Formats: sequence, structure tokens, C-alpha cells
Amino acid sequence: MPPWCDVTLYQMAARNVLKGGAHYRDIFDTNLPGFVWAMAAFQTHFGLNYTLLRALDLVIVGAAAGVLCGFVRRGGGDAPAVAWMAVAAALFYPFSSEFNHIQRDPWMLLPAALAARLR
Repeated sequence: MPPWCDVTLYQMAARNVLKGGAHYRDIFDTNLPGFVWAMAAFQTHFGLNYTLLRALDLVIVGAAAGVLCGFVRRGGGDAPAVAWMAVAAALFYPFSSEFNHIQRDPWMLLPAALAARLR
């Protein structure tokens, strides 16, 4: 399936930023600019390659799941609890709708979880 319309919107916003435009003035958005910056960094290096973008989405969701498994371990969870968390995270991505792939919420979960871990 083609990418959801949100992906197209944020790619247009990233293209706008890369060409010197002002994000909130030229493209309407009510969210923080982190996802747009991530898309701009991706476009700078790889262009508009949806296959690589989907692969990056899988890596980011997997890394966020790994950090969350670390939270389970640090919170007193034993090995089976961490394993069940890993299983739940592994089943989340392939069984979620394509409309949920390459979205800002899972992408921003990774830096937020890393920041909480550093705290």
C-alpha cells in the first residue's frame, strides 16, 4: 500500500524546510517539529525512498521497544516479563494497520524514552 497521507504531508514539510521555507508559516502543522526534522534528515541523505523509509520506521520502532524492555527490567521485571514485553512489541508492528506506519508518535517515542532513561 502507498504511504498514508500524513507521511506525504511531513515529506512536503521537510522539503519546504530544506528549501529554506518556514515550517509553521508555509505548511500548516499543530505539532512540534521533531518529526519534520527527522524527515528532513532522512531526505537529505536518501531522498524520497519509501522502501528505506519503511525500513527506518521498523528500526526506530524496534529501538523504542528495546528501550521499553529496559524499563521493564529496571522496574523489577524478571526475564519472562521482559520476554513478553519483547513479544508484544514484536507483534505490534506487523499487525498494526499500514496507516500507523511511519507516524510521528512512534518516532518521537524513541527520543522521549531515551531522555526518560537518562533521567
